[in-house]
Amino acid sequence: MLDLTSLFYALIVSFGIFGLDAVWNAGTIKTDFQVSDSLGSAGVKPEFATTVFARELQVIFSTASLIKPPEVRSSHDKSFVSLLAESAGLSNATAAFQDLFGLHPVKIIATLTTEGWKTRLEVVGETTLRGTFYLTLAAETEETAVALIRRGALETAIKLDAYHAALYLLDPAVGGAPDAADIVKARQVLDDAIAAQALIEINPARGRFRNLRGILALVDGDKTAAAELFEQAIADDPSLVAAHLNLAFTRAEQDRYADAAMIARHVLQTRQKGLRPTLIASANTIAGVAAWSQKQHQTAEQYFKAAITAEPTISDAFIYWGRMLTEIGRSEEGRRRIRQGEANEAEFQNHPEVALLYFWMTREENAPLQLRTRGYGAAAPK
Repeated sequence: MLDLTSLFYALIVSFGIFGLDAVWNAGTIKTDFQVSDSLGSAGVKPEFATTVFARELQVIFSTASLIKPPEVRSSHDKSFVSLLAESAGLSNATAAFQDLFGLHPVKIIATLTTEGWKTRLEVVGETTLRGTFYLTLAAETEETAVALIRRGALETAIKLDAYHAALYLLDPAVGGAPDAADIVKARQVLDDAIAAQALIEINPARGRFRNLRGILALVDGDKTAAAELFEQAIADDPSLVAAHLNLAFTRAEQDRYADAAMIARHVLQTRQKGLRPTLIASANTIAGVAAWSQKQHQTAEQYFKAAITAEPTISDAFIYWGRMLTEIGRSEEGRRRIRQGEANEAEFQNHPEVALLYFWMTREENAPLQLRTRGYGAAAPK
């Protein structure tokens, strides 16, 4: 039997652990599913539905981003501390801390039912910041219960975090032509999110949404609209490096290479401290292509070297450098650079907020935007 002193210290340790667990879980999304008896007898069990829904949310929020997405867990995923609490009869300790300090995780409860021949999904979300929201979806013609659950997860993600949901919808554009339905959905999500922002001069959240909307304008081939959106994003948040890089990219695509180089240099000169290596590499790559386009080959080579130094696994800087070397008669060295870029393709992953991930930079006057595809040696524009 523990004496009072030992019990006191045990309680301190226990509540310290549970308090830490409460903080750790505060930013998570916890999901749970209820399924009608008719669907359960058909094989759609609550545990299965919960897992499908949670895993789909995890996929959506796992898209690479400059901003940390929320974490998702199903009701069946328990932390070590939660299991410890259950074994010690203290299963409510973490919840008690969350009640005390307002650290509640987001709770999603979904219900799958049938009405006649139609399957319906109802979702209730409880969030500290956004309050409670409701979703009701009916299965479309020939849509399975699993497909409905996945569609419900996307709609739920949009309610919870429109920014990362839009990134997920844009993600198929990487390495191939964008999916038309996803582009339409992303446009709707971003337009709604921008319209919902507070009408204040400096608004970083609006800036992030406008930056993604600018990338969509590039997907549509509208460079003028894209440049305006990137400029607005910078006005919303002058520290938004991705918007500066995207404006530089767009100026280069508008054949305004001096402007593109100036913006890229500004990023490197004023944002170097703490800037992610991939963004440093992207700024140098844009500056390098701009210099190449102005026949400033030595300067371009310096920028390409700087891009590779910042991010050795980069792919596009090697490709552009190799193309330039080939153009000026250093063919063997150019081919080596291109091969290195192709080898790096499997390793390097830029952020979806940056236009360089979606498009090749072109050097021909008034050239249309070219989506990036796999196999850089053959696909890269000359």
